[in-house]
Formats: sequence, C-alpha cells, structure tokens
Amino acid sequence: AVKQVAVPGVTGQDLASARSALSRAGLRTSVSRQDVTDRANDGNVVSQDPGSGSKVDRGSTVTVTVGRFRPTTTTTTPTTPTPR
Repeated sequence: AVKQVAVPGVTGQDLASARSALSRAGLRTSVSRQDVTDRANDGNVVSQDPGSGSKVDRGSTVTVTVGRFRPTTTTTTPTTPTPR
C-alpha cells in the first residue's frame, strides 16, 4: 500500500521554501501563477490544493498558486485633440 502523508501548509511561504517542504514530505509540486495587487504576495504561495493537513498518497502532486505582483497602472488616454 502507498504510504499516506499529511500535506504541509505552505501558504505564505516563498516558492523555494514551499517546494522544499513539499519535497521533504515526499510530494511533488505543480506551480500555477496568479496576478496579485499586493506586493507582499509577490513570489509567495497564495493558495494550495490540496490544503494543509490533507492526507494524500506519498508522491502525489500539490498545486501551489504563486502570486506575481502586477502594479495596477491606470492607463489614461490623453484627451488633447491631435493637431491636423
């Protein structure tokens, strides 16, 4: 039988830390990216699936969603008419 392991909680960690924690638990890491507006979340895990404490088979894949900071730039279109 395949050994069951508890998924470590890696939300809030940077990707490297999350990857090594999951690896130590015998799990694989799949990474997805999500744009975030808070610079504090840039490069950090904002969510994981399955969640912390879930029991999964050793060797299973945990998907971590990593924040990618995107400054919210308000694009203003100039209202000055183009000279003809």
